[in-house]
Amino acid sequence: MVKKGELNLTFGTILILISTFILSLFGADTTQNTETNTIQIIDETSNRNLEIYFCPRDNCSTQLINTLNKATKQINCAFQEFDNFNTSSLLVEKSKQGVEINLIIEDKYKDEEGLEPLRNSKIEIKTDNKNSKLMHHKFCVIDNEIVLTGSTNPTPNGLYKNNNNMLVIYSKTLASFYNKEFNENLLQNKFQKKKTNFDFPIINLTTLTDNQTYIINIEMCPSEQCLSKTLNILNKAEREILFANFVLTQNDIEQLLLDKANANVIVMGVVENRLKNVKGTMIQELNETFPISIDKNKNTMHHKFFIVDEEYVITGSMNPSASGVSGNDENLIIIRNKELAKQFKEEFNLLNY
Repeated sequence: MVKKGELNLTFGTILILISTFILSLFGADTTQNTETNTIQIIDETSNRNLEIYFCPRDNCSTQLINTLNKATKQINCAFQEFDNFNTSSLLVEKSKQGVEINLIIEDKYKDEEGLEPLRNSKIEIKTDNKNSKLMHHKFCVIDNEIVLTGSTNPTPNGLYKNNNNMLVIYSKTLASFYNKEFNENLLQNKFQKKKTNFDFPIINLTTLTDNQTYIINIEMCPSEQCLSKTLNILNKAEREILFANFVLTQNDIEQLLLDKANANVIVMGVVENRLKNVKGTMIQELNETFPISIDKNKNTMHHKFFIVDEEYVITGSMNPSASGVSGNDENLIIIRNKELAKQFKEEFNLLNY
């Protein structure tokens, strides 16, 4: 017979093993704190599917409007660029309905025409105050429970012409993480090197409507973790790494891709045509070892994503560049889910052919 104390120990051990396994998927520190018994994993369920949209083919303008229109209490948005009359007008209308609107943009783009409805309203448009690096975020938090993120700026090019991705995730936990960056850093004028870095737990999100599990890890840049988490996931590759990046100049990432290709991992990429020869890139050298396609969009291939072993997706606002990982204000999101990886691979194939 198993005694009560023995049963509790067995159950606790199982929880630790499960949590340690999830942590190991991201290369996190799996050392167990036996005094506090803390494990940095948060389980959450959602009654809404995770949504992924690829611009311009998925009518991202409509999807953005539909997502923001769900707000009944608060909208917090941080975008490098904001130049869209429809979105501005919606935010003004939401403000009139009593929804609190907070908007932060990169100072260089504060005079865009699409901001005119906001400038004519009582909504304050805040900026990063001419910092040397960029406030390069592209995210919104709606009602403390919906996160919209990805590579998309609400501009005519970003929504209608450029290749971009836009994730909509229904998670109160994830929303609290993004709001922490928004409220405790951006709203406090703490940008780039001035910001406070946070340790965000891993989220084990189950969407009940389609019975999918998403293991989510995020990071706010600049931070050493932005590079180390990216390298860790790429280093897990045993079969395949696919990527589509606006720019690729971060040498540690480039070298790891080269090493993986030399270790018989399939590596393939797509980069923006205008930046294929940008200073600091190893693209020509990499292309001698594995295929890198130049995008065919006459506008801009603006994605920032990696797909690893058809299971992990790395995306967000961060370009794999020195400024992306250690200079600009960015968000990095890593999601482990085969169905999501499949959808990103479909987008990669459309870009590549």
